[in-house]
Parts: sequence; structure tokens; C-alpha cells
Amino acid sequence: MTSDAEHNGIPRRSTIITLMLVIALATGIVLFYASNVGGPYPPAEGRARNVLSALVMAMGKYRDDFAAYPPDNTPTSDGGEVLYHFLCQRFRWGELQYGPYLENAGQLAAKGRNGLPAVRSPFGGNYEYRLLVLPPGKAPGFLLIDPGFDRLLGGTIDLQKGFVPDKTILNKDGRPACEDNISSDKP
Repeated sequence: MTSDAEHNGIPRRSTIITLMLVIALATGIVLFYASNVGGPYPPAEGRARNVLSALVMAMGKYRDDFAAYPPDNTPTSDGGEVLYHFLCQRFRWGELQYGPYLENAGQLAAKGRNGLPAVRSPFGGNYEYRLLVLPPGKAPGFLLIDPGFDRLLGGTIDLQKGFVPDKTILNKDGRPACEDNISSDKP
């Protein structure tokens, strides 16, 4: 037995609800896809910025305890190994304990260039870490750079000026390698 609504060409209420659900689901899929396809690495870039912010905060905590930032050449000159050594381990000084300053460091840990544990960028690159030599009267500083998706620094670090980009160093896409760097001196 059929209803008068079906004979008159008017769809039943359940058909309209089903159609609305399908449209809503399709819209959700399109919006999700569009938000994650803005470029070759937007989700990883957001994570890399968050990790760099966490490293900067950890450096501040270390400085609060030791009145200085960690040296940039101990145990090696590999920035990731230095960061792991000073920010991801517990230190004892007599009865006092300090650190670790970076939480969930195991998720960022990998072998460094010298075989020691190291903090690695979410892009898989090596962090560059340098103490900056600032004029007298200025607070001591540091520079921490994630070389980005292409894993190329694309410049040099001047201990007084900070990062000096070299736009002649190109990545495999032909763009300046410094463009995707994420740095502690950028907001």
C-alpha cells in the first residue's frame, strides 16, 4: 500500500532526512580536505612551530635554574644533541635535581650526527642552535632554527646579527631554502 504523498511526487520525510545527511557528510569531507591541502606541509609546519615554542620555553626554564642558556658546543656542536643533552635529561647537583625541561622529548628523539640522542624537527631535520654574542648591557640570547621541510638552512648564523639568509641557496623546488625556516627570533 502506498501513501498519497508518494503518488503525488512528494518524497517521504525519511528520504529528505537521508538526503540532508548525505549533503552534510559531503560538505564535511570537502571542508576537511580543503583545510589540509593548503600546501605541501601545513600540518607539519604547525607542529614544528609548536615544538620550537616548547624548546624556547624549555630554554627559559633552564636559564631560570642556571642563570645562563646551555652552551652551544657541549657535548658536540650538533644543535639537536646539545638540546637533548641539556633539556631532556635530569641533572643532579648535590641533593638538588634539575630538569628535564622538555616534556615528551621521547617523541622528538633520534640519533644525532655524532650518534648521540638528539632532538629532531618534526620535518626530520637538524636544529641549529647558537648562543648569540650581544653588545654589553643587552641580555644574553640564543638562536634556534628549524631548517624546515627542505631540511636546508639556506644561510649562515652570525653570532652578533643572528641568521643571515642567502637567497642563492635553492631547494629542490628552485625556491630559496631559507623561506621555510622556522626560527626562535620570528614571532
